[in-house]
Amino acid sequence: MGDRDELKCSYVRLLSLGDLARNAIDSQSHISAMPLSRKYRLFTEGERLAGLRMVYYFDSDMTARYLTYANDDSGERAGLVDSVPEQGGYGLMRLPILEVESSPYAPAKGKRLKVAKIAARDHESLIRALVNEANAGDDSPPKVYVFPSGKGRVVGSFGLFRDRKSFTYARIDGGEPFPCFSYDYITDTIRVERRPGQGSGIQIRVVNLAEPFQFF
Repeated sequence: MGDRDELKCSYVRLLSLGDLARNAIDSQSHISAMPLSRKYRLFTEGERLAGLRMVYYFDSDMTARYLTYANDDSGERAGLVDSVPEQGGYGLMRLPILEVESSPYAPAKGKRLKVAKIAARDHESLIRALVNEANAGDDSPPKVYVFPSGKGRVVGSFGLFRDRKSFTYARIDGGEPFPCFSYDYITDTIRVERRPGQGSGIQIRVVNLAEPFQFF
């Protein structure tokens, strides 16, 4: 199987099926699913940090052949389906689900992730830097992680320094989870969008975690 460390991981629980789709739909070839006692764990690979693979997951009551994601005039939708009609709708994306008997990843016991945490002054400067980083040649759309911390939340990214063992973050007020930020070049403003794709400007995907990263 290659490097034994490749099978050691840090599991990260996501808040919803929509967050799993938003995190994976444009960067992964498939979603994996393994049975639990009364649920299915849907998971996908993420960053590799300090020898450990980040594995993002959501526990679902069911599984299916595909994870679908759509973002149109009807809003954002993620679903588990066995078939997708030929006329599935503009912007409908899908990922096949690979059912496995058990996860190839095991949590690394007694090993704490060593990740440099870099505090930004505010989330607006972090978003502006991330948008510019994407424009400078990163093929993947901008993405940030948001998770609860104390009475508020933290927004952050692994993508702002060449050393991917770093996490740049800023604190934001609490409130309801949301799927994206938008950045308007003309007005140089950043806003929270409740419906991705409906606002103007550049969209920055938000992946909501159910709990903080292990290293935070």
